Amino acid sequence: GSIRLWGAAGEDFAVIEAGSNAIVAFAPGGHDAAAADPSGGLVLLGDVAGAGSRRTLAASGGMVYPAGLAFSADGRKLFLADAGARSVTAFDLAAGAQTVVSCDCVPAGLFPMDGLFRLNEAGAAPLWLLDARSGEPRIVFVPARSE
Repeated sequence: GSIRLWGAAGEDFAVIEAGSNAIVAFAPGGHDAAAADPSGGLVLLGDVAGAGSRRTLAASGGMVYPAGLAFSADGRKLFLADAGARSVTAFDLAAGAQTVVSCDCVPAGLFPMDGLFRLNEAGAAPLWLLDARSGEPRIVFVPARSE
């Protein structure tokens, strides 16, 4: 029913109401976070340990099945992988702009790899990566090994 924060001194409080499929990501080097929930949308949470502010980035119904949520290394962008829509949406947090990048895969998450994010598991199919190092995000693949 909620996303909760526990502090080192034993504090326990609800940060935001959320459904059972909610996912959370913390921004690097600060106290900001983001939460994605199909029923509640995508919300940017400022200073979750203190005063706390909320900014809705995508309304409920704007995502099918959130599979991964991650901030860029500099914290200026937020990426949402949607398994149902087979895409990754990049949110420019300063400009308020968003870019949707389609994928020929079903993202299983956003797993950081030094400026890249792995979208699926390595196996018999191609490995799909979100390249977030340049200005515009793009999805690339590493071909599967053929024998």
